[in-house]
Amino acid sequence: NILSKKYKTHCTQGNFNNHIGVPLTLLDIPEDCELAILELGTNNPGEIAELCKIAEPNYGLITNIGKEHLEGFGSLEAVAKEESELYLWLKENNHLAFVNADDDHLSRMGSRLANKKMYSKSQFKDASLVPEISFKYQGELVRSPLMGDYNLDNILAAISLGEHFEVSKTDIISGIEEYKPDNNRSQLIKSGSNLILLDAYNANPSSMQKAIENFVKLEHKTKVLVLGDMFEMGSKAMEEHKALLQFVSHIGLKNVFLLGDHFAEVSGQQGFKTFDSMEDLGSEIQSKSYSEAAFLVKGSRGMKMERVLDYIKG
Repeated sequence: NILSKKYKTHCTQGNFNNHIGVPLTLLDIPEDCELAILELGTNNPGEIAELCKIAEPNYGLITNIGKEHLEGFGSLEAVAKEESELYLWLKENNHLAFVNADDDHLSRMGSRLANKKMYSKSQFKDASLVPEISFKYQGELVRSPLMGDYNLDNILAAISLGEHFEVSKTDIISGIEEYKPDNNRSQLIKSGSNLILLDAYNANPSSMQKAIENFVKLEHKTKVLVLGDMFEMGSKAMEEHKALLQFVSHIGLKNVFLLGDHFAEVSGQQGFKTFDSMEDLGSEIQSKSYSEAAFLVKGSRGMKMERVLDYIKG
């Protein structure tokens, strides 16, 4: 949104980010394109290095290091090692990396980079994060329909790129404010008197906990969690689902609706109930007749948690 204010741009559509999707994206770049923004994805070791050889990026950004695709990597450290292949490519080719200084993993991984631009939330100390993000940028109030500190990180990354490519302050601000989340990603939806944060495009233990941490900051007296299984956890599945429910219990959330086989294995131990189907879960929500409540809906893509919207009436 920001870069396209000044340049002819092209970007990855959907999740075309693997060894098939990246070449298709490259082949689809128009001849008059000035900047192409490519997403490189991975769920097994070696894929980022391979995609760097294919895409040959001049600039690089790692948004964060999270507990994703543990089935393929086994540990957070292995995820970080795989993601660091982008930094290695940039270092070997003397290209520029944009590094989030607030992320311990990324700061450590980027410490050997000579050519980098750091960005940090410390420059926006008075930022408001819920129900929507607002902050001062160069003396001007900026509002975004996104929510949470994790999305503030994403906004700062976009600002950092915009500044480097000399996009004007006015265009940077309008690029942020005009962005409307869709496709089940960080969508804020009003349903009668209820507020729904629909973040059901995908999920892993890191993103799930971050979303819940920000969700509880909402002022609504009634907060409802609707969570679906997290996939590609491999042997860590039971451990990670149990740890997440322990976290939910620790922060005192009582209105919790769960769906999926992984949650079913551990929910009883934590005093929570997992429903057998979305229809059963939805019927239970309807029976509660929630009003003036806030809902967080999150789960892996295969769970299709957005289906619960049909049952939430305010």
